[in-house]
Amino acid sequence: MPERRRIVLVTKDPALGKAFTAACEARGNVPECLETAAESGEQRDRLDAALLGVVADAASLAPAELQALAALHSQQ
Repeated sequence: MPERRRIVLVTKDPALGKAFTAACEARGNVPECLETAAESGEQRDRLDAALLGVVADAASLAPAELQALAALHSQQ
């Protein structure tokens, strides 16, 4: 497993993305802010950093996007 650790945030809120990025970097993690479930799926199996988790911003995403994200990440 790579030493680098990655956390994904799926959000449409740029302010939340900025705060998330700062918090991850302060803890030595690799932040990744994406806007869609599809983008999250494309990035899920990257080998450059271990995926610690995926966080969805339910306040900024449509219900269909949340369902797509849940379905995508439960397929492992």
